[in-house]
Amino acid sequence: MVAPSTPPEYEAGPAWQPRRDERNVPLGLFLVLILSFGGWLLWQNAQPPLAVEFKAPEKPNEVEKSEKAPEAALKPPLVPPPVPAPEPEIRRAELPLTPGLAPPVRNAPPLDLVAAGKASERLLKLLLESATLEKRASAVAQGDEHQVDLQEFFGRDSPKLKALKPFEVMPRTLPGQEEVPLFQVMTDKNPKAGALMRLVPQEDGGFLLDWPLFAESHEHRLAQFLEKKSDQPGWYHVVLRRSHALELSEDVRSGHLVLNLQGSADGSVQCLSLVPSETPLARFLERETEWGSLYVARLLLQHRSLPSGEAAVVILDCEGAVTGAVFPSGAVKR
Repeated sequence: MVAPSTPPEYEAGPAWQPRRDERNVPLGLFLVLILSFGGWLLWQNAQPPLAVEFKAPEKPNEVEKSEKAPEAALKPPLVPPPVPAPEPEIRRAELPLTPGLAPPVRNAPPLDLVAAGKASERLLKLLLESATLEKRASAVAQGDEHQVDLQEFFGRDSPKLKALKPFEVMPRTLPGQEEVPLFQVMTDKNPKAGALMRLVPQEDGGFLLDWPLFAESHEHRLAQFLEKKSDQPGWYHVVLRRSHALELSEDVRSGHLVLNLQGSADGSVQCLSLVPSETPLARFLERETEWGSLYVARLLLQHRSLPSGEAAVVILDCEGAVTGAVFPSGAVKR
């Protein structure tokens, strides 16, 4: 008996694998995609911009400018900004420059009071003790102009110096605003009130005496004017300061500028003086004087009756002030 034959066993063939070329297709497609995108970006950057660009005009050379148009046409004129109107300048009055005297200097350094004190004693001795008129005049500022007054003053008995003291406050000239040393001089002819003496600075740094103030205060000129009460005006060298004048009526104070005048060293000879308001002289004095300050000036004074019936000393003019004298008929000759 023939044994049945067994079917032949199935032998699987090798597994199917794609070819190598088929496996590289996705990678190739990916690379192609990247390269395409990069090429597209390069193409976009290489395209001209959508905005229109205008080329700036070239600057013409000098030859073209001269041929085509003049310089004024190429460059329009510049219009300057409007200049504001200057504010009015307000200045203090100044004395004219006198030959031989130190010129006034604004913001000048303070005077040497020690040197002024030594000079005052030396000049007083030269003035009072000299035997000749020439030596006396050498101690005085502008002595040649005062020789007649010096001769008359010392023609009588010469006064003897008793005491010399400086003022506590340094006055200023009016006008000019120059600080000047002021002293009280006591002599045997004027032992109580004392005379006023100021020093005049010189260009060489020294000092000389101011003769008019010394002579008038030593001879009581202002006191004589106040006693006589004459209506005749006269010039007087005085020391002045501003005053509230509370002893005067309200009507008088409201219509006048009031100054206190001093004609002696101790203040025994003094008076209140008036200047009508809204006059050039009143505006000058208001501008030039400050409260609490002393000033040395030469004033034209006169006794007058006010509309209220009160008697008063009125200031008509101030030497050196650029104003008209307060006269009913105008200024008078000095």
